[in-house]
Amino acid sequence: HSATPRSIISATSSGGVRSSTRRPVSITAFNGSCKASTISPVVTVTTGEIVEALQDPLKAVIETGRRVLERTPPELVADIIDRGVALCGGGALLRGVDKLLTKSLGIPAYLVDNPMTCVVEGAVKSLPMYNILRRSLPQV
Repeated sequence: HSATPRSIISATSSGGVRSSTRRPVSITAFNGSCKASTISPVVTVTTGEIVEALQDPLKAVIETGRRVLERTPPELVADIIDRGVALCGGGALLRGVDKLLTKSLGIPAYLVDNPMTCVVEGAVKSLPMYNILRRSLPQV
């Protein structure tokens, strides 16, 4: 069976993440495949298990964000503070990750309109400008 938690993760005062629901909530069961047999195993994962699995990767994202901000010129940091941090990709879809990053970094973080496709859309739009952009790219 499955249930949808209100929020999978939320910020804690220590900068970690925790489940915002008090009781374990089952997430949609996942169907797998087993090469040793014809039976497709079903795995049920709780919210707590997901939160626990995400602890280290999210801490790494927060630490990387802090290091980047420390090395960024002050005038650019001022722009980032004004505009916020745009979250894209699959990780941006984690419930509450925007709040976690906002609290942990002290800078607004927000989910972009099309997080799964926005990078590709931007790359496609930049192709006609390749010769101009190439001047700014490092030589490899």
